Amino acid sequence: YSEQLTLPMKITADQLPLFGAWYDLLRIPGIFPYVPKRLKQVARLMEQFASQVKPRSDAWYLAISYAVVQCCSDLMDDLQQEAIQEAG
Repeated sequence: YSEQLTLPMKITADQLPLFGAWYDLLRIPGIFPYVPKRLKQVARLMEQFASQVKPRSDAWYLAISYAVVQCCSDLMDDLQQEAIQEAG
């Protein structure tokens, strides 16, 4: 189902909670198949939204928090891949 999800090019402040919920649901193992591409797309939409609103506003904090979580997740994935390559 999540692979067939069509995402918009931009999100609005009204859509922010919905996309936050989608991001959270996509990260829970077993609810949907793990599709890293979808997580990155939703986080990218959040990051784009954050870059267009007033810094330090409530909407900015919410959007940027999801972008930061995804960035940290990407870094952990990269480090894990490096460790696997070095061990193998």
